[in-house]
Amino acid sequence: MIKNLKILVPTLLLSLTTFSQKDTSKICFDYKTAQKIAVDLVKGDAAIEELGKTQKLVTQLNEKIVEKDSIISDFKVKDSVCIQQNKTHYDIQSKQTNIITGLEKDVTTLTTQNNNLKKGIKWLGGGFLGSITALIILLSIK
Repeated sequence: MIKNLKILVPTLLLSLTTFSQKDTSKICFDYKTAQKIAVDLVKGDAAIEELGKTQKLVTQLNEKIVEKDSIISDFKVKDSVCIQQNKTHYDIQSKQTNIITGLEKDVTTLTTQNNNLKKGIKWLGGGFLGSITALIILLSIK
């Protein structure tokens, strides 16, 4: 009997689902089920549309991130160039300071030498004048 029951139950189940509709070209649903199907279809279409818009927004966001990364990279390069320029400016200033200090020392040395030369010329001029005066006196005495 159990064997007969095992065969009978699947046969009845198959016959209920297979032969419940007479026209297979049209599927008939009750109003509430059809309404739920329509709502699900509309929600599905809206979800597909929203997914497309979301994917477009994600693409735009990725492009924006790439652009910002590019701008950040440019600013990093500008920053390193600015740091290098500041270092070069500092090096130039220190070299200028060293050159100016050396030139000031040279000016001091040359001024001292010039003053000594002027003194020597004054003594030489005085000695020459004295010698000529002495020669004139000696020549006039004789």
